[in-house]
Amino acid sequence: MQALWMVLAAFFFASMALGIKFASSSFGTMELVFYRGVVSLVFMGLVVRARGIRLRSPVPMMHLWRSIIGVLSLGAWFYAIAHLPLATAMTLNYMSGVWVAAFIVGGSLLYGGLPNQGRLLGTVLLGFVGVVLTLRPTIDHNQLFAGVVGLLSGTSADGTDAALVEISGAGPSTHARLVAFESVPYDAALRARLHDARRASAEKLCELNVLMGETFARAALAVAAKAGLGARDIDLVGSHGQTVSHMPRSAFPVGATLQIGEASIIAELIGAPVVCDFRVRDVAAGGEGAPLVPLADYYLFRSPGRIRALQNIGGIANVTIVAHDLAGLVAFDTGPGNMPLDAVARAASAGAESFDRGGARAARGQIDAALVAELHRLPFFDRPPPRSTGREEFGDAWLAPLFGRFVGRLDDLAATMTRFVAESIQRAYVRWVFPRTTVDELLVSGGGVHNATLMAHLAALFAPLPVRSTADVGLDPDAKEAVAFAILANETLFGLPGNIPGVTGARGPRVLGKIVPA
Repeated sequence: MQALWMVLAAFFFASMALGIKFASSSFGTMELVFYRGVVSLVFMGLVVRARGIRLRSPVPMMHLWRSIIGVLSLGAWFYAIAHLPLATAMTLNYMSGVWVAAFIVGGSLLYGGLPNQGRLLGTVLLGFVGVVLTLRPTIDHNQLFAGVVGLLSGTSADGTDAALVEISGAGPSTHARLVAFESVPYDAALRARLHDARRASAEKLCELNVLMGETFARAALAVAAKAGLGARDIDLVGSHGQTVSHMPRSAFPVGATLQIGEASIIAELIGAPVVCDFRVRDVAAGGEGAPLVPLADYYLFRSPGRIRALQNIGGIANVTIVAHDLAGLVAFDTGPGNMPLDAVARAASAGAESFDRGGARAARGQIDAALVAELHRLPFFDRPPPRSTGREEFGDAWLAPLFGRFVGRLDDLAATMTRFVAESIQRAYVRWVFPRTTVDELLVSGGGVHNATLMAHLAALFAPLPVRSTADVGLDPDAKEAVAFAILANETLFGLPGNIPGVTGARGPRVLGKIVPA
């Protein structure tokens, strides 16, 4: 009968490991340890109650020590189950017998004598060999962590952001660490071609697609080199590409989106698989195709007991409201970001400046309050989330008439547009965020974080809510979007969805992107 109980115990033990493996996609390691502890406490309470015994112990410190060691050991094992193949994790767990044998031998040698336990030690080692032969564990570099490069060329089309990210796990158990970041600027000729891409011929667009693939590959190699690594150290690339046209269903009859930067070129030059075209699948499922960064924002910035607003200010500005529970996440495009500010800086400097450095022009100019109020009446701002936008609504064609109204006063236009961008962000929160939830802090990323005038407007508009850079919580604000696409590529490789239907409006969660093999 005792042998049968041992068999049942082994079965339940293996079942627990299988359950932990499945649960690790939805819960963190310490959450699983906590719930396992709760189950144990309930079971012990029932046993104590049934037998009428007391838990008082003459050696409480010994029990405390055993509890601490037990929790740490359980955490390490659950972490191994979550991040390694199940067979490998189980094999490592069965090494406990080997370690016990090692401690016996080591302790005996330390204190002057080796007991005659050769048969016992041999049995333990042979048992472990049997486990290895049965489970056939495997482990290599990629099962511990992956070196993933995220590539992004934003709406501003001023350069490639490349982030080398060390990633382990997937889903909510994802752990990502930024190893290196590199922003590779485009020369004036390439920027001009990208800004004109929507009007390019099929031949020119085809050529630009290949050129951008080569450009992205060089950026990936550059960020690896910055970390002292080479192409062979890149396990995966997630390339957002360069958006040529984004026509969301909320504003156009047919939802469509097009990004260029040929992924086959990237795979060929680097020798690693590439995940690309993330947005198309969400659009095919009825979604906006944007924003896609919120899932990564949730993995990177969720904090128990705090609700954070992650405000990215790239060419387009977008927000993600991150609570501890994914169900509470809210995200959408707030409107234009740096795109109009960069356009004014280029015009005011005859092309010498690609952006308003530090917001200096905006600080010198005078704000036209009437124009700011006029711009707030644009139809986009009345569209409720899910919503997204792009150069089609806030690009050169929209901005061109404004230049005629500010001839000789382009610093005033810079000041006005900077104030407008800040107010459009704040008004979006007032209308679509604050009625649903409170926010504890606002963290800004993207190029806008370096515009002191814009940041001052935001601080004043949102006071007393703290407005800070993501750098204050450990992530380079310039790198966040590129890091996000590294994470999304990792999700795709694991077969996990990368969109959030409540954010994009898609019919359901979808695995995003296309995989180009190495």
